[in-house]
Amino acid sequence: MTARRRAAIAAFVLLLLGAIVAVPLLSRSPGDGQRSAKGPPEPEDLSAAPLRFPPAIAVTAVRPGAKAKVVAETVAAPIEQQVNGVENMMYMPSQCTNDGTYTLTVTFKLGTDLNIAQVLVQNRVSLAQPVLPPEANRIGSGVKKKSSTADGFPVSGWPVDFVGEDRRDHRQPGRRGLTG
Repeated sequence: MTARRRAAIAAFVLLLLGAIVAVPLLSRSPGDGQRSAKGPPEPEDLSAAPLRFPPAIAVTAVRPGAKAKVVAETVAAPIEQQVNGVENMMYMPSQCTNDGTYTLTVTFKLGTDLNIAQVLVQNRVSLAQPVLPPEANRIGSGVKKKSSTADGFPVSGWPVDFVGEDRRDHRQPGRRGLTG
């Protein structure tokens, strides 16, 4: 036998011995009582762990017939200037659309009481009312609590067709929006 062949056989035997030792260790489930000394123990049943999502408040306003840029300048800017910095706020993304709709989502730190957060945001939005355009004030703005589902997608308290017929009036004929 050559040295090369002996080395190949020795490598194969070592590999086989390693597999024999490793397979029983890998097939063990985490609940078999043996834990790694590294890090905290993992929970046995992840479904028992509570899923927590940050509380959020949704603010909406409508300025009928206005384009997104106009809504951003005349509706979004005054509201966001007042709401920014509300107690326990983490972030506040917003969206203005070409049908005149403005949506602001104010997300708060975990543990914030959603009822108190809603009152705080409503008070800040009320401070912006005097500088909002008359059309937006006439229709009014909404401040609602939002929650999140376990899959992480936000679910708001708004009806699916919140703006109603007004939203459909501004669509171009022959074009369909996404439903849902």
